[in-house]
Amino acid sequence: MGVRGPIEVHVDGLSIHPAVKAWSALHSRVDPESIEVWRKWNEDRSRTSLHRLTFGATGHPAVFAKAGSASKLGVERVVYQDILPHLGLTAPPFHGFLETDDGMVWLFVEDVGNEPLRVKDRGQRLLASRWLGMMHRSAPQVPAAARLPDAGPARYLAHVRSAERRIQRNLGNPKLTREDRAFLVEILHLLAHTESRWEAIDKACQGIPCTLVHGDFRPKNLRLRSGGDGPALYPIDWEEAGWGIPAADLAPARDSSPLVEAEVYVSTVQDRWPGLDIRGVRRLCVLGQTFRALAAIDWASSGLDVASRPRLGRSLADLEGFKARLALAEREAQEWSGSSPPRSLPRTAPSVGSS
Repeated sequence: MGVRGPIEVHVDGLSIHPAVKAWSALHSRVDPESIEVWRKWNEDRSRTSLHRLTFGATGHPAVFAKAGSASKLGVERVVYQDILPHLGLTAPPFHGFLETDDGMVWLFVEDVGNEPLRVKDRGQRLLASRWLGMMHRSAPQVPAAARLPDAGPARYLAHVRSAERRIQRNLGNPKLTREDRAFLVEILHLLAHTESRWEAIDKACQGIPCTLVHGDFRPKNLRLRSGGDGPALYPIDWEEAGWGIPAADLAPARDSSPLVEAEVYVSTVQDRWPGLDIRGVRRLCVLGQTFRALAAIDWASSGLDVASRPRLGRSLADLEGFKARLALAEREAQEWSGSSPPRSLPRTAPSVGSS
């Protein structure tokens, strides 16, 4: 739900809309007044759709309706239904899950507002650090958490290999310029270097306790709501959640600004993880930056097989930023990896004009 706002609004014929049909099957006494379309399915339905249902004078809070395959939304269902209610933390209220006859599933979560966390605000960073620490220290006590998909280093090694395949498969795209291909080869070199030191990455992860991992814990997925006791944090979008070491959740924001205050995080988890100190958290931050950059490169590489030059240009621009983040993490990891980063190649900005 990290999108900005609706692209369509519907107020007529709501009873035949798939989102309303699914909602009514679960909550027949509360009818929506409008449906906002926030994200549509893509052609192969590989991403989820997102709608927002509003209820007008009934007083019922607005609800987000996310639709997709069971493989896409099954993890979120477990998190919202079976884990978060047992942690004693603020979380968006869950309003149900429905599988329809066409094989799609609908997940309903209460709208908790559209105010994202501001990384530059230290008070908000402290709030996020405490919330995250409490989740990481408490989740191992909830049996359902350990049944989530693996979110350890193996997940991110799979991202390395997937990105390599996608880039290699699309180097022949006729819409790529010579400079674009040289840039993509640079990324392949960086990915190969990362893969070559995976044994060191695995070793760095050994002994770190596993817990519930959000997987995409960054400002666009962190909502703030004001209450009598001050602002409260409500993380959303748990599609990437899993069971693993907490590194990915501790990674800095995309502009490399720290999101988690190490001292506060350590003080929050210390009674459960007494061996974790500030230096250890900072090492986890570097690991997390590596993991998140690898996942982002894999995601962006999926946009290289398009025939539209503008869309291709956007994917290349994304890859440029993610490559820089991975290179930064590689440099910062040298102190424990025992290897040197790849020799610097000439930085070639991807062309976004016509070839």
